[in-house]
Amino acid sequence: MDPAAARFAQDVVSGAAPANCARAKALLFAASRLAAFGVEIGVAPVPEVLLHPSVIERFVLACGTDMAPATVRTLRSNLRYLATAVLGGPVPVALPRERSKLPYTAA
Repeated sequence: MDPAAARFAQDVVSGAAPANCARAKALLFAASRLAAFGVEIGVAPVPEVLLHPSVIERFVLACGTDMAPATVRTLRSNLRYLATAVLGGPVPVALPRERSKLPYTAA
C-alpha cells in the first residue's frame, strides 16, 4: 500500500475516535480501501477530497464488482460515518421504527 494512503487511513480513523478496537478495525479497513482507490485514480489522499460524498459513491460503484454486496454496503456506511466524524456536517435524523403489519386473515 502507498505510504500516503496508509497515513491517510490512520489519521482519519484516529480523528474519528472509535469507541472500541473492533470498530477501529472496521473503519481502518474502509479507510484504507478508499485511500488505495484514491491513489489508484490519482486523487490526493486528504480527508476533504477522499471523504467527499461523490468520491465515496464512485468508490462504491468501482469496488462493487469485486466484493460481496453486504461488504460494499458496510464500507459505504463506515465511510459516511468517517466523513461525518472527521469533516463534520449534519447528523442524520433517526427515523421511527414501525411494527410490521399483521398477516391477512382467512376472511
